[in-house]
Amino acid sequence: MNNAYEINRYDENTRIESRLEKLQKEVRVHVKYISNYKIFSQEWIDLEDSLTQISELAFTEKTMPIVKKDLSNIQGRTKYGTLWDQENGEVALKILVEEGKLNLCLRLLLNLRETQSKPNFHSIIASHGNGVCTSRELIQIIHNMERSLTIIIYLSIQHTESLQICDIKVLVNVCSLILDNADEEVKNLRIPKTSKFVENFHHDDKHTQNVIFHILYYLIFCIPSIPETTMMDAFKEYDIFLKIINTITKHKDKYSYQTYSVVGKFYHLVFKTDMYQLKTNKILSGEIADIKLVELFNMLEEPLKKGFLKSNEISALEMKVYSIKKRQLSLNNKSKENKEGDSIVDKEEHVWNNLLTTLKLDG
Repeated sequence: MNNAYEINRYDENTRIESRLEKLQKEVRVHVKYISNYKIFSQEWIDLEDSLTQISELAFTEKTMPIVKKDLSNIQGRTKYGTLWDQENGEVALKILVEEGKLNLCLRLLLNLRETQSKPNFHSIIASHGNGVCTSRELIQIIHNMERSLTIIIYLSIQHTESLQICDIKVLVNVCSLILDNADEEVKNLRIPKTSKFVENFHHDDKHTQNVIFHILYYLIFCIPSIPETTMMDAFKEYDIFLKIINTITKHKDKYSYQTYSVVGKFYHLVFKTDMYQLKTNKILSGEIADIKLVELFNMLEEPLKKGFLKSNEISALEMKVYSIKKRQLSLNNKSKENKEGDSIVDKEEHVWNNLLTTLKLDG
């Protein structure tokens, strides 16, 4: 019986290894094809399929691991391992990093964003929408490529070794450009309030305008693996602190409770950084920021009730909002006292004027 078990286990391991070997070959072909092709060229158009294949596989491997091994007894291995010695074999991301394509994906995403930001973008699309594909098809290709690149980058930076080779400043710049176009791009976005990011690759919550919040959260979550000054300086330079809160509060009907929670946790970590503690008045300060922070905190009531968030995950944000409300209450009280003081002065002045009038009449 033991021999039969051993044979079955050997056959299963052989089958998995064979499948993994085939998968690695297929993925490597797609990864190797990634290059900085001239935008709208045939090679660039063909790149859409490769990026879609890589991103969908990477997402599937994250949520439902194709290969899972027990590596917990390997000496020198950290708690969760790296891309090369973790229990869940993320083949797509591992090959992407091995081939040195992560920052290239980032540059491709930046090129897409910069192209879309041009005033004559639609004219450019119209001029290229000819024999190969129509203007509408080109726009769809851009959206598909951007979606795939965003997911690839989001999944990659969850690994410290990937994050450490990532060009942080370029990534934050890309995030800033995406947030700049939120007003236009979220119009048709409809994410159910209770949806979860891990559920479906083709769901609306994989839209670039939603994934971007998850990317920014992971960036600040990974401090101190990346120096705090590097991250915070980039956030300040591209005005990320205000852009995030403006977008999520302005378009709150478009996003899920999970996205609310991710943004709440982002600001919680911001308010815990040394830089914030030392430069409180230079990071997210002013009356507008205060109003937005209070609004965001109020938005987190439902996510807390429904289990998307824990109170200790936003405790620093809660303290910040408490200080804002306390300061506002103090200002209101002072204003009230001043008004009451003015009222007393007005009454005394009125009595004095009446007295002078009476004396004049008597005289």
